[in-house]
Amino acid sequence: MDIKRKTISPWLETVPETRRYAPLKGATEAEVAIIGGGIEGVTAAWILAKAGVRTILLEKNHIGTGDSSATTGFLTRVPDTSASGLAKDYGLPFVQNIFAASQGIQQDIFKRIQENRIDCDFVPCTSYYGSYINNDEVLAAEWKTYQHTGKEISLAKATPPFAEAVAFAHEGKAHIRKYLFGLLEHLKGSPLIVHEESEVTNLEVNADGVTLTTSGGTVKAKKVLVLVGNPKELLPECATLLEPKVSYVLAARYPKVPLSKDLFWDTLDPYFYYRAIDEHTLIIGGCDIEFSAIGGSASGGDKTGTQKPFEKLEAFLKEHFPGAYQITHQWSGSIFHTTDGLPFADEHPHYKGKVYVGMGLGGNGLVFGSFCATVLANYAMGTPHPHAELLSFKRTKAVIPAPAAKRKSTGIKKFVPFAKLAELAHGKPVAKTIEGKEIALFKVGNDFHAMCNTCTHAGGSLCQGSLECKIIECPLHAARFDVTTGEVVGPPASRGVEKFATRTSGDTLEVEVEVGGAEGSLARSHLASQGETLNRKTTLPMLIKFSALALAFWGIQFATQYF
Repeated sequence: MDIKRKTISPWLETVPETRRYAPLKGATEAEVAIIGGGIEGVTAAWILAKAGVRTILLEKNHIGTGDSSATTGFLTRVPDTSASGLAKDYGLPFVQNIFAASQGIQQDIFKRIQENRIDCDFVPCTSYYGSYINNDEVLAAEWKTYQHTGKEISLAKATPPFAEAVAFAHEGKAHIRKYLFGLLEHLKGSPLIVHEESEVTNLEVNADGVTLTTSGGTVKAKKVLVLVGNPKELLPECATLLEPKVSYVLAARYPKVPLSKDLFWDTLDPYFYYRAIDEHTLIIGGCDIEFSAIGGSASGGDKTGTQKPFEKLEAFLKEHFPGAYQITHQWSGSIFHTTDGLPFADEHPHYKGKVYVGMGLGGNGLVFGSFCATVLANYAMGTPHPHAELLSFKRTKAVIPAPAAKRKSTGIKKFVPFAKLAELAHGKPVAKTIEGKEIALFKVGNDFHAMCNTCTHAGGSLCQGSLECKIIECPLHAARFDVTTGEVVGPPASRGVEKFATRTSGDTLEVEVEVGGAEGSLARSHLASQGETLNRKTTLPMLIKFSALALAFWGIQFATQYF
C-alpha cells in the first residue's frame, strides 16, 4: 500500500524543527556577529567561541533549517566542479592545494565529531565518482588530474553500480542537524550567544564597525560574517557572482538497500548522487535545474516541458536499484555555484576589515561550507588562514560593484501601477520590482492578491512556485503560504510574508507600496523641474535688465571721457 510522501528531509523529521534559542530583544554588542545558522554559521561560531571571541549568531528562522537541512550528508573533500577544468584554468598545483585544504577541513570535522562524541550517525566510508560504462571520456579526463591530488585516490573497476570509478578513501557521511546541534551543545558556557527568529533587515557599516538591525533589536559588532546561501538581501552587489540552481532528492525504503555504505555520484550532466542512510533507506538526488527554469508544478516541474525531476529520480531508481521499495520522502534545496564551481570566502572589497562573506558552496557544502567558515573565522581573529587565497574573489578576478545607496523608510504609501489587467491570468503569478520591493501578484478567481515574492524561509521566488487554489508552494523547500493573507500554512517556513493592498484603475492593476526613496527622487525631480521652469521664466527678464544697466554704464563712461 502506498503511503503519502513527506516533503521534508529525514534530518528534519528525526530532529524536528522548533525554536531552541530566544529571538534578539533590545540592543547588544559583540566582537563578531554571524548572520546565518547553517553549516557555515555554526562552524564559524564554534571556531570563534573556542578561541574566546564574544560572538553573536543571528538566524532568521531556526538553526539548520535552510539548505543545510536539504543536504544528503556527504562529507567529501572532492570539489563540486571539474578537477581537469580547474587544472586548465589555474594549474595543477592549485588543484593540489584545493584538495589538501579541503582534506584538512574534512579531518577537522571528523575530529570534532570524535573528540566531542557528537552522536550524528557518522559513518566512515569511501566515495566513488563513476561511470556506468567502461572507457568513459569524462571520467578518464578527471582521473588524469585526480591521480595527482593524493595518495588515497585510486581507479576502481566493477564497483556496483559503476563499471569504473575513481575511489576516494577515508571519506564520511553524517546527519547534518545532529551534527550542528551537537556543536552548539558543546558551546554552552562559551562566549557565544545564539538568537533564532532574528532576521537581519539592515546592515550598516560605520567607523566603529557594523550595526545589524532585526525586528527585535540591534547588534553592534566590530566585524560581521555574512554566511547565508545567497547574500542578495543584505549584499545585493554580491549576488551577481552566483548561479542559483535547485536540486531534488528522494528517499526510498527497501527491505534491504541494494548498495554499500559508501558515497556515489556519476559523470552524467546533471549528475545523480546517492547513498544509504541505513540498511533500509537509500537517498538519491540530482536533476539540478537553473532556478529561472522552475515553475508550475508541485512535484518540481520545469518550463522545458521535460520529465519532472522527481519522476526522473524514481526512473533512475528503477533502472539501477531494482527491487521492492517505497518512496517515503521527497524534498529539494537550492545550490549556488560560482563561475568556476569553487566557493568564495573573503572580505567585502568595499567594507574591508568589517564585512566578510562566504557563498557559492556548490553541491558539497558540508566540507566546503566548513572551509569557508574556517577561512572567515580566521580573518575575524586577525590570523589569515594559510589557504585563504584559494577562496578569494581575486581567484576569478570577480568585480563587485560599490553597494547602492539604501532606501530610507518614510512611511508614505501610495498606489502605483503594477500591470495591465490583461497580463494577469488565474494561476499564473507575475512578479515585478516596485519601489525597490519584489512583489508577486496572484489572481485567485476574480480577486487579485499581492505579496512579497521572497519566501521567508530561504529566499525562494514564490512566483515560480506551484499555485493550488489560494496556496502557493515555494519551489525551493516546499514552504506554503496563503496568498490571500500572506500567512504561512506549511513548513519549513515559520513566518508569513508581507502583503500589499491592490486596486484596479481602468485597465490597470495597482498595488499600494511605501514610496520611500523613490518619493524622494520624485520630489528632487519635481524641485529640479521647478528650478528649470523658474530659470526659463527669470533668465530673459534678468538678461534684459543686465543689458540695460551695462549700456547705461558704458554711456556714462563715454560721456565722461569725451565731453
